[in-house]
Amino acid sequence: MGEIVSAAAMIFVAGDERVMSPNSSAMIHHFSTMTGGSYPELVASRKSEDLQARRIVDHFLKNSTVYKQLNKSRIRYFYLMITGCHPER
Repeated sequence: MGEIVSAAAMIFVAGDERVMSPNSSAMIHHFSTMTGGSYPELVASRKSEDLQARRIVDHFLKNSTVYKQLNKSRIRYFYLMITGCHPER
């Protein structure tokens, strides 16, 4: 029994071999940030945060079986759901 939480989940998914017992769990969540500054600085920060969010999702898709199980339309849905951009959220 055990837990893989937060950034540890990213490290776990990147491994060549992953083993979890049936009673284990993993927690994956959106990252959070706080930003301050002028309008141009806020715009630049937002672009950087969007890039980081895409990199995190791409990391999970590349290193998990989800990518292999989903067709392209489902991958887009999965990506939108994870990033909080899906209209149903």
